[in-house]
Amino acid sequence: MSDSKRERTATRTAMAMLGFSLATLVPGQARGSSTGSTGSTGSTGATSTSAGVFIATGLSTVTTIGTTVLIVWLLVKATEMDGATDESKARHLLDSGLLTLRGDLGMELALLAGSPAAYDQLSDELVRGSGPGLAALLAATRVPPTELRSHWDAATAEVVAIDSQDAAMRFIVDLAARLAPSLTVPAEDAGTVLWKLQRERHAQDFPAQAPTHQWLAGWMGVDLVDAVAATEVALSPLDELSEAQARAQLLVAPEATLGALASDLAEDHIAQIEDRIAELVEEIRPWLPERLAEDAIAMAECPA
Repeated sequence: MSDSKRERTATRTAMAMLGFSLATLVPGQARGSSTGSTGSTGSTGATSTSAGVFIATGLSTVTTIGTTVLIVWLLVKATEMDGATDESKARHLLDSGLLTLRGDLGMELALLAGSPAAYDQLSDELVRGSGPGLAALLAATRVPPTELRSHWDAATAEVVAIDSQDAAMRFIVDLAARLAPSLTVPAEDAGTVLWKLQRERHAQDFPAQAPTHQWLAGWMGVDLVDAVAATEVALSPLDELSEAQARAQLLVAPEATLGALASDLAEDHIAQIEDRIAELVEEIRPWLPERLAEDAIAMAECPA
């Protein structure tokens, strides 16, 4: 097995240990060459690099990049509109967390950060229009192949040379920022998390044992008791339905429940939510493209 293949296998094993969903991923076969193939646009695959300048794609790198991708999404979404309301800030933060739980996009980009062979392979596949790595990234982003190719070319041109871990992160963040407007939370994914929250509410050991509520509190920057109170408001209308009806409603149409959850959290805890957004955005400022730097500074310095 090649070194690059071992890295990719170790990464997927690490993600499985975290419990992320890998169902949509298609394992690729890394090429041994570290020289990209130049496409018709002139930028796809034009960057060449060496394995020695990359940090291995271990567990910490995967989780960091996975979170980074969604913080970029949060930043882009939160700055799309002027005068964002408290509820929209809470909803953007909540949605970014739901996307983080899925994990597949972060994993695919982590592979690119840790393996120059993976970068070269995907560049080549984008030129050809097919391949396992391209299929995996398309499944993770759910964007059309032409759009992905366009964003890839633009991000590659922006970074110029991926010759260090810092450059690799800047490429990934730039690509994520370009993809962000097209990324959405699938209804089934959102409904699954809401269903876990609903089941925890009715468990005998709630809230002493409530891992999904603990995740919600941690991601939103509020206390566990606040998360419990918010889910009571958002999910209690489902208590009148049978278990099957409640689950089906959440999986098919989670929007109203998500809105109620975000609204309740924003009503009493907007200061904590703004602090949490500022904290997350501050983490990615070193790698942000210049066009987003000013927005990041403003969000990182938002008043509590």
